[in-house]
Amino acid sequence: MFSPPSPTHLVSTGANGWVWRCGRGWGRALGWGLLLPTGWAAEPAAKNEAVEVKLNVAYADNANPRQTLDLYLPRERVAGRRLPVVVFIHGGGWQNGNKSAGKSWVQPYAASGHYVGVSVGYRLAGEAPWPAQIHDCKATVRWLRANAARYGLDADRIGVEGNSAGATLALLLGASQGIAELDGAVGPHAAESSRVAAVVNFFGRINFLAEPVSARAGLAQAAALTGRLKVLFGGTLEEKAELARQASPVNHMGAGDAPVMTAHGTSDELVPYVQALELDAAMKRGGVTHLLIPMTGFGHGFQNAEANRRARQFFDRYLRGVVTEISTEAIVAPAKK
Repeated sequence: MFSPPSPTHLVSTGANGWVWRCGRGWGRALGWGLLLPTGWAAEPAAKNEAVEVKLNVAYADNANPRQTLDLYLPRERVAGRRLPVVVFIHGGGWQNGNKSAGKSWVQPYAASGHYVGVSVGYRLAGEAPWPAQIHDCKATVRWLRANAARYGLDADRIGVEGNSAGATLALLLGASQGIAELDGAVGPHAAESSRVAAVVNFFGRINFLAEPVSARAGLAQAAALTGRLKVLFGGTLEEKAELARQASPVNHMGAGDAPVMTAHGTSDELVPYVQALELDAAMKRGGVTHLLIPMTGFGHGFQNAEANRRARQFFDRYLRGVVTEISTEAIVAPAKK
């Protein structure tokens, strides 16, 4: 059990790439259920000298801070050529989270010199209902293509990864090319394609109508999920079934879609593992490459070093053409002490 340190001056670097400055007393839960002590402040950790970071770059030609992205550019590029891009889309139940969460995911890609990293902000459900979220993500990809020469990006090699709600959006980017209702008209680059070349899905929901809410989670989680989805869709799933169907990646899978790697916890009570199995079956029916990695014993919201290593292999193969074998062997959660 983690105990809060007592000295008010203590500073330590967290695994997410931030420095936590300690205060006193426990505070509220944020985003993924992380408890932060009251008075703790998040400060950017020491910068990575290998990476140039450009924060809060507007992609929609407006001043909305949610419609911005962070760029992670390697200071030294391998062979000095245009680089493939890895885009991260944060989760948070459609109502929480922000693009700062992407730092720990994409900065290592940029630091390698082989990639440019991007973390995307998008309008949350409390600000704008569905489909604003996917409209923002597609506008981001179009902005990247329009600015490829400026930042040295390879516009034909854009990959995207996300966790939870962000993974749902990532999957839609891979599978919904040319669907006007999902493409939207956000930003000034409507002539650019929003197609992506590879998708990594960490425990995303792929079918909002697969089973009743009460079967998805415990009672408290089910009640919270019902409330979040009501805000997202502007009504209950029964009232907004067509919107929920539109937002479900499984309904858009087909030939020509981007290859996908999925890592999903077998003990996930918020997005059941059966959703990953449904995705796997749908992609096989459509003839689309899908690598399913069972995260045995893991619940929702994990970040696992071995899963991240395989994600890197996946992008190396599909964005850089590296010949590599990616294991789909289950990754087993460590035994509880």
